[in-house]
Amino acid sequence: DIFQSWLKQMLALKPGVPMWLAASVNSEGSVPPVTLGDFWGGAAASGDEAVISPAFTSRGKEMVDSLIKEIEAAIADPLIFAGRKQEFNRWHRNNSFESWEAFCIGFSKGKARLKTKEEWQKKASQMSTDEGPYFALITKIASDLKPLTEEGSAPAWLSQVYELQSARSIGTAG
Repeated sequence: DIFQSWLKQMLALKPGVPMWLAASVNSEGSVPPVTLGDFWGGAAASGDEAVISPAFTSRGKEMVDSLIKEIEAAIADPLIFAGRKQEFNRWHRNNSFESWEAFCIGFSKGKARLKTKEEWQKKASQMSTDEGPYFALITKIASDLKPLTEEGSAPAWLSQVYELQSARSIGTAG
């Protein structure tokens, strides 16, 4: 088949970790990046705000996994791609954790998006609820990174996210 031949050639020409899978998801456009605005609202972003690329979200990971399955189905011998798939998954997992950690470190910069008294009051009234930016972030991290924690141990900061989420659910249940 011509497509299989072309795919084998492409895989041979692009050795190493197939980071182009993530680039493909990022440029495709159906999965938005995660921004501070998703949690803080308010005015437009400043140029130095942290962003989570679409490939490092749970929906982006689903798209990457789908692309990998398509590649494996298209080549006669999936073992041709197996090593690179494993390398990519390791690369993707590590970069997902690093991206989310950097996002968390710069998360409080989101308050700079709040320009008016009304925006500040609205955010202040939400602060202790699930709609508040910090609890919404914890929920988003827990859901988006859960598939990656099933592949191995989580970084210490992520383990703390899960502990906090667990403590909150016990507190609201009792």
